[in-house]
Amino acid sequence: MPIHCEFLGFERPTLELAADYLLRGYQSAATWNLQTVIVVTPAARAGRRLLEILVQRASEEQLLLTPPTIETVGRLPEQLYPPKRPFANELTQRFTWSSALRSVDREAVLRVIPNPPGDDEVMAWAELANMLRQLHVELAGDGLAFSDVARHLAETSDHPELRRWNALDTLQTAYLRRLDEFQLWDRQTARLEAIKRNECGTQRDIVLVATADMNLAVRQMLDQVAQRVVALVAAPPAWRERFDSHGCLLPEKWADVDVPVDADQVHVCDGPADQANAVAEAIARYQGRYRADEIAIGLPDEQLVPDVERVLAQHGVPARWGPGRSLCETAPYLLLEALAEFLDRGRFQELASLVRHPDIQTWLRGRDINDNALTDLDEYYNQHLPGRLVNQWLGRPAKHQQMAAIEQAVSELTRDLAGQPQAPDQWCESILSCLATVYSDRELELENDADQSTLTICKHIRDTLLEMRDIPAKLDVRLSACDAIRLLLGMIATHPVPRAMDMPAVELLGWLELPLDDAPALVVTTINERFVPSSVTADLFLPNGLRNRLGLMDNARRYARDAYALCVLLGTRASLDLIVGRRNRDGDPLIPSRLLFTGDDESVANRALTFFAPLDTASHESHSIGSRSSSGAMQSALQIPRPHPL
Repeated sequence: MPIHCEFLGFERPTLELAADYLLRGYQSAATWNLQTVIVVTPAARAGRRLLEILVQRASEEQLLLTPPTIETVGRLPEQLYPPKRPFANELTQRFTWSSALRSVDREAVLRVIPNPPGDDEVMAWAELANMLRQLHVELAGDGLAFSDVARHLAETSDHPELRRWNALDTLQTAYLRRLDEFQLWDRQTARLEAIKRNECGTQRDIVLVATADMNLAVRQMLDQVAQRVVALVAAPPAWRERFDSHGCLLPEKWADVDVPVDADQVHVCDGPADQANAVAEAIARYQGRYRADEIAIGLPDEQLVPDVERVLAQHGVPARWGPGRSLCETAPYLLLEALAEFLDRGRFQELASLVRHPDIQTWLRGRDINDNALTDLDEYYNQHLPGRLVNQWLGRPAKHQQMAAIEQAVSELTRDLAGQPQAPDQWCESILSCLATVYSDRELELENDADQSTLTICKHIRDTLLEMRDIPAKLDVRLSACDAIRLLLGMIATHPVPRAMDMPAVELLGWLELPLDDAPALVVTTINERFVPSSVTADLFLPNGLRNRLGLMDNARRYARDAYALCVLLGTRASLDLIVGRRNRDGDPLIPSRLLFTGDDESVANRALTFFAPLDTASHESHSIGSRSSSGAMQSALQIPRPHPL
C-alpha cells in the first residue's frame, strides 16, 4: 500500500491547513487526542509553531487536546526501529575515524589525503576524521556506503577517483570494525541495517507536513510503514505530477517551471545597506496594515542580519533573528577561546587579551585588582615588548606590582589546566572548575538577555563535556588542555542562543524556514544566484556530476527545492516583496536569481532590462515606519568635508 498524499493548496498557510487535517481526523466529541500521531516537519521551528496553532485551535473549539509527538525529518528514523546497541556520539565517531586513519596502511591514507598530518598532530587528524565522518553521514542518508560509490566508479574504465574511493572503503570498514569492538552503533549504519533487514515498524500514525525534500534512507524506512503514513503536500492538486509518491519534489519536473513573479514584487538595490533600507521601505508601504508579528523578513544571506537589524532599530521597529545569536559571540565562549590561546602560547599578548575579557575584569576586581592594571599592561608592553612570560618583570617594581598580581591570579585560575596531554574526560572537571571560579560570584537574572545567554552556553559546555566522558578509553586519545578547549568550542560553535520571545517583533528568518512561516507579509532579500537557488560548485570528494549519478543532493535538486519554495511564498502571502542586490559586502557584482527569468521570452527580456538598467537613486521613495520619519533615519547627518581645489 503506497503512502497517501493529500494536497493542501494555498488557500491558507500550510501549518493552519495541517491543523485542519488533524482536527478532522482525530477529534472525538470534546477531545482531540493526538497521542497516537507522529507529526513530522522539515525543521524544528515549524514544529513549535504547529504546536502553538494546535493549542490555539483547541482553545477556540473548547477541546481537550493531547498533543502529538512532533519530530523533524532528521530525527524521525529512530522512531521507526529498535536500536540494539547504544549509539556512538559525535565525538566518539570523530576519534574512531581518527583511529581508523592511523590503523590502516599508510598507502591507503595517502590515496585519500596526499599530505597527511604528522603523527603528533592530534587535532589535525581529528579535523580530517570529522571531514570523513560528514561524508559518511551524507552518503548513508541516501542509502550509500563508500563501497557503493567505488562500485559505481568501477563501471567507468580507469576512473581517476576509483583508487581513492577504494581506500575510503577500507577506512570505513576499519571505522565500523572499531565501533563494533566498543559495542557501539553508528547511527547512520544502524538505519541502513534496519532498512536492509526490514525492521521498521510503528503502532502510530505518521503525518508528514510539507516534507518536500527527504533523503532516500528516510523514504525507504517510510515505505516499510506506508500504511500508517500520510503526506500533507503544500501545493495545489494540479501540481501532483511534480511530486513523487512520498510527497517529495521530482527535480526534472521543476527544471522548466514558470515561477509567476510579478514585476511589481521585485526591487533592485545596490549593496547590503541599500537592501536593508529597501526592507524598511517595504514595511513602510504597509501603512500599518500589519502588526510586527505579522511581518517576516527572509535573509538567504545571513551576513545581512546586522544591517537589517540596525536599520529597523533606527525606525523603532523591533526585530528578532529567528535562530538567535551564535554561541561563538557569547562571553563564556570568548573567555574559553582566549584561555586556550593563553595556555597554548603563554605570551604576554595572550595574557593581555585574556585580562581584557569583561568577565575576567569583573573577577579580578573581586580580588582587589583595579582597572588601572590594564593601562599598566599597555604601558609595560610599549616600553619592554615582552615575549613569553618567564615570571620576571622588567623595570621598577612599583610599576609592575599590579601586573604581577594579575599574572599570579591567572596562574591560580589555570593551574589545573597545565600539564601533559591526557584523556579528554580528565580535562572536563578542570574546565568546569575554571568557569565556575570566574562566574561563581555573579548573580544571573533569567529575564536579562545577556545573563540568559551566559546560562545557555554554560549548559551547552557542560553537556558537551559530558559527551567527552563517553569517549571509549580504548581509543587512547590524548589532548592538551588548550586542544581539549578548542575541541569543545568547535562542537558548540554553531549552536544558537535563541532571543527572548517576550514581545511582538518582526521575525528575521533563513530562506528554508520561510515556506512554513505563516506571517501574511514577507520581504525577502538577496534573490541572487548562489543564494536563491543555492549551488555548490566544488566538493573535495563528491563533485556535482557524481552527485547527480548517485542520486545525492545536487544543484538540480537544490534548484527544484528553491523554485518550489518561491512558488509557495507567491501562493500563500498576502504581501510579498523580493529584493535583488547588485553587489555584495566586498563590492563584487551579484547576479539576479535564475528563478526571476522563467516564463515567456518577452517577460524574460523585460526583466533583464529592468535588472541591468542603471539604478535611479533619486527615485527611491522614503516612507515612515510607525511614529518615526524614515527620511531622517536613512540619511546621515554627517557632512563630509569637501577638499579645496588646488
